[in-house]
Amino acid sequence: MFILAAFNGILAARREFCQRSRRPVISVRGLTMAIDLKGLSHLQLNELINRAESRKSELAKEKVVKVREKIAALLKAENLTLEQVFGGRAAAGRKTRRPAKAKYRNPADHAQVWSGRGKRPRWYNAALAAGKKEKDLLI
Repeated sequence: MFILAAFNGILAARREFCQRSRRPVISVRGLTMAIDLKGLSHLQLNELINRAESRKSELAKEKVVKVREKIAALLKAENLTLEQVFGGRAAAGRKTRRPAKAKYRNPADHAQVWSGRGKRPRWYNAALAAGKKEKDLLI
């Protein structure tokens, strides 16, 4: 018991020292240690950054899983479904739009039409360059 208390005291003193010196503190399996960033090489810093980023993404995924479990448990306790609470998939997502009606038709090929939205088609630009007016191309 005494050894454990002494070890905890050493860790507390180490944490205090690290906070005062403003050195990065890393905790691994309950042990806290400070890293001297100035003593690390470029490759070691990149490895440390990669490990920290991967751990960060792991923690984010774990958090999502925990929240999903909490929601599922709450829904089960209340005897509800996700669709009952939030509505169907169409209600939660964006509504789909119908394609816009065509406003302009190619006089050379009546199968080619344009709604007037987005980038102008080549046939439209070619007709304007040939001297036609917009109202000549209207449907």
